[in-house]
Amino acid sequence: MSLSVPTSMQERANWLQAQGGLDAAIANGHFAEQVTMTLSEALVLGLMRQGVTKYLAIFGHGSTELGEVLRIYEDAGLVRTWQFRNEVEMAHAGTALRWVYGEVCAVVTSIGPGALQAMAGSLAAASNGIGLYHIYGDETTYGEGYNMQQVPKPQQGLFQQITSLCHKPTRCTRQKPCAMHCVWEPAASIIRSRQPRST
Repeated sequence: MSLSVPTSMQERANWLQAQGGLDAAIANGHFAEQVTMTLSEALVLGLMRQGVTKYLAIFGHGSTELGEVLRIYEDAGLVRTWQFRNEVEMAHAGTALRWVYGEVCAVVTSIGPGALQAMAGSLAAASNGIGLYHIYGDETTYGEGYNMQQVPKPQQGLFQQITSLCHKPTRCTRQKPCAMHCVWEPAASIIRSRQPRST
């Protein structure tokens, strides 16, 4: 097998499946050199390294690029995605998947009210020390066009502060000390397509 990582996303996904997955490819030294890919693909690969192969999603403005990556990686048999219709329900399903079955997943939403609904639903996980990932779109990606539900540009920083502060383990005052290692920092990830987050 070739030691070089393919350059196209679809070829790379199929190649990773043939290698036995991302961990096997890394263990065999296949990612020794820098690989160029989109932020969304890097996010999926990073989550795969954390054991995340299940995605609960409501795709739309702000998350279509991630949806395309997940489609390609699902076709290759590396991840699985379930489409939902209600963000609160989806957040609770993700919490239950982790709490009952011990499987870590990522909850993905589009921009606007849906992200805030998912964040409200995520409080059950946060208050009980249940670790899972929330990925909220907050700005439309290039080519999607403006959306009336998009968080206005001046308020995007505030939106990021709310979502990141609500899910820090230090904010969960009632969780058990043994559960602290299960909560990731930050549990609420923000996909930004145009600008880096200011601190």
